[in-house]
Amino acid sequence: MADMSAPPCACLRTLSLLPVALVFLGSPAFADDGQPSPIFGGSEAQSCQWAAVVALADPGQAVPFCSGTVITPSVVLTAAHCVGAPGASADVHFGESASAAALTIGAQCFAHAEFSPSASGNDVGYCILDRPAPVQPIPLLAGCEAEAMAPGLSLTAVGFGAETLTQRTGPVGHGIKRIAEMEVQSLQPEFSEFTLLGDGQGPCLIDSGGPALVQVDDGSWRVAGPVSRVLLDGAPQPGQEICSAGTGVVYTAGWQQLEWLEDDSAEDVTPCHDADGVWAPTPLCGGFPLQPDATDLVWADACNSAAISGSSETCGPPFDDGSEGSSSGGSSGSETGDAETGSADTTGTDPADATTGSPDEPGGTGSDTDGQAGADTSQDGCGCRHRPRSTPAMLLLLMAAGVGRRRQHQCIP
Repeated sequence: MADMSAPPCACLRTLSLLPVALVFLGSPAFADDGQPSPIFGGSEAQSCQWAAVVALADPGQAVPFCSGTVITPSVVLTAAHCVGAPGASADVHFGESASAAALTIGAQCFAHAEFSPSASGNDVGYCILDRPAPVQPIPLLAGCEAEAMAPGLSLTAVGFGAETLTQRTGPVGHGIKRIAEMEVQSLQPEFSEFTLLGDGQGPCLIDSGGPALVQVDDGSWRVAGPVSRVLLDGAPQPGQEICSAGTGVVYTAGWQQLEWLEDDSAEDVTPCHDADGVWAPTPLCGGFPLQPDATDLVWADACNSAAISGSSETCGPPFDDGSEGSSSGGSSGSETGDAETGSADTTGTDPADATTGSPDEPGGTGSDTDGQAGADTSQDGCGCRHRPRSTPAMLLLLMAAGVGRRRQHQCIP
């Protein structure tokens, strides 16, 4: 198992480009000729696959800076290091490509007040949408459901991060939703974290805040938590695939952050449990997606599927109101109404269309020269220090990599 106190790590958010794409972990990521293997980044999502996984971007921008997940019709879960000042505005892009979003909704985002870039833990944040999302949310793992989290358990990682990343090329292929299969390597409950490993695939730059998803006993899905950072074997070498240098990808354990999420957001993000993880089903405890990875759905219908669970009873008896149908409808975004799922919303009401023509220009958004290197110098942990989003991502990346050998914990923005 990885020594959580020893290896350097890389935050999976950029400042102008914040994606957690998918990272290659484990064995070396180079073929015999020394070239990067083509398996980084997992598989590209098809129409409506994991519709609740979204890209976060600065208002009016198409290039994302992080990923997130719709966990209730109004709340998007992400990482604390993705968020700037409390209440910072963001555009939430729905779809398989941030540059050609099926729908864009504005939001205000908030980070855990106790998150520190120099220590492990509390790397969790959320965004409150300006209007309810029409897609079916994927709720947080909670209560007894979290007992399944153990080494060897398979999870699915999803995000809009880079497909490949080196010091020479910078992030490539970000802004496209990708999927990777990973396994639980270890749990760190003292830090409210867990670590996943992927066999040649996993999160990378701009996948920060993207979910690790787990299927529970009734066949429905839960969000185990958002991506925090990648653990590195050492300082990346010139030309080396950076995300592949990892010994694991660290996620925040969402089930250990329920109380903070509910208190801070004033939203009920756990319709089946109370904030302490005790089974307390409400009428919204049901109607959860059974096939969020289905590809036969369309955005004109907001990707909503009839394949939803009845009233949940994963940790106790179901909510007893005599009508499973009413509980199912409550958590599938039905309160948004027909206007939210009509074709007029496929462009959104936010100014995303004006910026959808330049999604594949990481140099344009990350090559400015007015930023600060400012790498985290602490050796007590490895969070991800927030810097202004105009900070040149690649400059910071290069400088951080250059001093990585001298510091036990080195964050790459």
